[in-house]
Amino acid sequence: MIRQAICLIALITYATSTSAQELIDWQEKRLTWDDFEKRNLPHSRTGAITSSGIYFSYIEHNDGLDIIVKAQMDKSRSWVNTHSLRDEVLSHEQVHFDISEIHARLLRQYFALNNRKSAGRNPESIYKKYINRLRRMQDDYDRQTNHGNDLYMQMMWEEKIKAMLIDLEQYSGQEMAWRQ
Repeated sequence: MIRQAICLIALITYATSTSAQELIDWQEKRLTWDDFEKRNLPHSRTGAITSSGIYFSYIEHNDGLDIIVKAQMDKSRSWVNTHSLRDEVLSHEQVHFDISEIHARLLRQYFALNNRKSAGRNPESIYKKYINRLRRMQDDYDRQTNHGNDLYMQMMWEEKIKAMLIDLEQYSGQEMAWRQ
């Protein structure tokens, strides 16, 4: 049986009609402004939006699950205001995507360290727990950096996220098995 749970965090709702060409899997390569739709919004205070989150799917077998967990960005729902095409804004948006990857790795870590019997929970409820943590961290990041306007806090978050990615590097693979 194949089950999928998909969540992309953004100010707008993720639609299941998103084509694969519009989704970017997280990778070491940094985002560029080419990954964002350009919008001319002269009266908006919003500089950019990164629609990113965790894609989660699994196939159930008699002895466990085969799991795919990916951090992805939806290019069709990510945009930059043309008055905000600056490196500082792009760096802020990159950290949003990196936070999604961190939580994908944390979810993979959970599955790697807990066998299915001892966990005693269904995969969707575990996934939802990590999605809630992801949302909280995204909100904390924007609040503490004042959406990237507090340059000192932005730098502190960039260092924190970089360290977390390194600490969780062993959980960077997208596919894994979760057995009894």
